[in-house]
Amino acid sequence: MVQFTLEDFCGNTVAFNATYTLRDTTPPVFSNLPNDLTLTCGTPVPPVPNVQAVDACSGAVEVAFREVILPIGSSLRCNSTRYVRTWTATDACGNFKIDTQIIEIIDTIAPTFTAPSNIMVNCGADYNNLSITGEITNLSDNCDTAPTSSFEDQIFSGNGVARIERTWKATDACGNQSSQKQIITIEDSEKPTFLKPADLTTDCGNVAELDITGRPTMVADNCDLAPTVTYQDVFSTGSCASGGAIQRVWRVTDDAGNVQEQTQLIRINDETKPTFTQNAQNRTIACSDTVSASQAFAAWLTARGEAIATDNCTDSARLIWVAYQAGTRQTPTLPEAFCPNGQNAYRSSTIDFVVRDECGNINTTTATFSVIDDTAPEFAYCPPDTTIQAAEGICAANFTLIPPIVVERCGTKNGSYRMTITENIASNSPNNRDVPVNVVRLSFPVLPSSNFASGSVSLTIQLTNIDGEQSPEYFNVVAEDGTVLGRTTNASAQCGNSTTVITSITSNQINQWAGSNGLVTFYLQPNIPEGQPGRFAINDICAGSKAEATLFYETLSPENMTYEYQVNGGFSYCFFA
Repeated sequence: MVQFTLEDFCGNTVAFNATYTLRDTTPPVFSNLPNDLTLTCGTPVPPVPNVQAVDACSGAVEVAFREVILPIGSSLRCNSTRYVRTWTATDACGNFKIDTQIIEIIDTIAPTFTAPSNIMVNCGADYNNLSITGEITNLSDNCDTAPTSSFEDQIFSGNGVARIERTWKATDACGNQSSQKQIITIEDSEKPTFLKPADLTTDCGNVAELDITGRPTMVADNCDLAPTVTYQDVFSTGSCASGGAIQRVWRVTDDAGNVQEQTQLIRINDETKPTFTQNAQNRTIACSDTVSASQAFAAWLTARGEAIATDNCTDSARLIWVAYQAGTRQTPTLPEAFCPNGQNAYRSSTIDFVVRDECGNINTTTATFSVIDDTAPEFAYCPPDTTIQAAEGICAANFTLIPPIVVERCGTKNGSYRMTITENIASNSPNNRDVPVNVVRLSFPVLPSSNFASGSVSLTIQLTNIDGEQSPEYFNVVAEDGTVLGRTTNASAQCGNSTTVITSITSNQINQWAGSNGLVTFYLQPNIPEGQPGRFAINDICAGSKAEATLFYETLSPENMTYEYQVNGGFSYCFFA
């Protein structure tokens, strides 16, 4: 209680009482409080520190302490623990302060162990049997006295070898886990097993029929559930299957490449002859065909008359073919012409085509090759009309009959015509350098019907001792119808020689010229340069100047040809070519 007195300037006083109350609302303050801690398993928990408290009013106050220990996690085996330490200080006025320290003891270290060594086992072994593949050792943990172990396998396979990557894991009660790998290689070194089919005797056609010859049975392998089965045949007694045998080597292979082989003996009989899937085909050509009959016949023989055969034992490529004149063992030929058979068969040959398999079984197919002549001869060039001048007062004259040129496609033989003639080269004024030589006539007698030109033609002109060394000194070579065929080449020197070959003449031209009079004539016309004196042409100044000409061409000569002619519708005359 406090009494207060109030006095003014006149000395008057008054007194009154007042009550003063002091209140304490501030809690005490701690000192030496520890911080929160996190410790690993096995680390000792620090002792409780001496925590003090001071109050502003009460001075030093008593501090109350409480500790609670709690497990961390759901596993009863996990040694992780939480310590909760609580300090409480209360002053005289009831003000208090609470502070807490949390200490956690946790397990963060995984177990340690030694994985089993890598190992190689045979395919038949049980890789899940740990007594074979091994188990982990030295399993320990810093906290858990009984950590657990487990493993997971990942399998890789190929080419008959499997590799297992086994991952071992160790786990403690707090879930900490460590892992290591072990490699387990599984190899297959054992061959498959099987029973081969029984040895047997069968027809050649059944060799490929496994339902008849048999298949391996009881095929098994320690690793591969479906090993591959193959076979290879080897003839043990030559190429012919008849009376021989096949060694059929059965081979069973697993996916690791291990092979087991056994040999089955198959004795073979072949008494079946080849069969024709297509018989030999007749072939007929006409003389008018633009083919050589002999070449066509040879090609027909080579093609076996288009016959096709197969055999139950021998491969088609190994079948042996032979051709004979029908009904004989003679070499095939295409005989010469023989038309009087009523079928226009100019040439004909019937052939037996014989096919033999490797065991000597044979079969025969027969066909005929024919060359027919169903076309009459043709008059290609007939002699022109001719007027003969008879002597005065005489109504008769001698005349040489020129037969027409006849084209026959069958009754002919190949030949050639070659003739050489020589003519002098001269002028009307010998030794005169200004007078050109005369035209040289080269006339070749031919018999048109028997020398029908059919191929290439060449005219060779050899000039001897000729005044032809200068460029304008040459002959123009002119045919009898006025066609300029070319020119002669110059000589190497005056009174020298030159050779000219002309190949521009056609067989039709030869036939046309020969058909008019039985002659083929050429002219050597000296070149006379226009506006120049005669000395610029070939002159008769070299002694013994000659022109030697050779005409050559291929011919078709008719055979067995009968010519008939009549004069004014009278008696028929005939002769044979």
